[in-house]
Amino acid sequence: MTRAWVLLLPMFFLTVSVAGGQSRDWHTEWEKIVKAAKAEREVAVGCEPAVDNQNALMEFSKAYPDIQLKISPIGARDFANRVMAERRAERYLADVFSGGSTSPTQVLVPAKALDPMRPALILPEVADESFWFRKKFHFADRENQYVFLSAGAVINDVVVYNTKLVRPDELRSFWDLTNPKWKGKIAAYDPRLPGGASNDMRFLYYNPKLGPKFIQKLFGEMEVGRNMGF
Repeated sequence: MTRAWVLLLPMFFLTVSVAGGQSRDWHTEWEKIVKAAKAEREVAVGCEPAVDNQNALMEFSKAYPDIQLKISPIGARDFANRVMAERRAERYLADVFSGGSTSPTQVLVPAKALDPMRPALILPEVADESFWFRKKFHFADRENQYVFLSAGAVINDVVVYNTKLVRPDELRSFWDLTNPKWKGKIAAYDPRLPGGASNDMRFLYYNPKLGPKFIQKLFGEMEVGRNMGF
């Protein structure tokens, strides 16, 4: 699992430009940005609904009480869909998003809805790549510019089951999901849509013990219902 940050245009703190080839005077830049932010008074931030995400963002409010964070708890897919709808209406309401990287990469980057992250990384403890994992910045997009990865962890949540309805010994293999007894009793994210489900499909597709045959049998024969919570 990765947590990404993206910036959406227009952004108040991206109005500060730096001449190419010149060293950045981060003190001056930061002062200009904070001043502009206080004049703007509000930053619209989308983030995954988890409480810890919102608590982390609230630390910003403690450091800069004059700048209000307008936090919208929202998943990455819904956020991307919202931004695209706003763009079609020529509205630019969102500033920043912190959350999943798949939808921003698959939807917002191709739509050119994001601004590069590197110019926004100003403070030395942030802008110095030697402080980051493997001494470099990591991005989810191919251009290595827009979807900044600030955290990552290996989490396997491909399958979960109801312990009141299913015994642990009934699911010892992914192939056990294709047992006729589970037909019509499985719900899944729609793998055709951007989001974490598409990542899980890659795992299933490239696993030599599963592959396309497993996916075809699961989604083609088991009457899998769509989980609207994703």
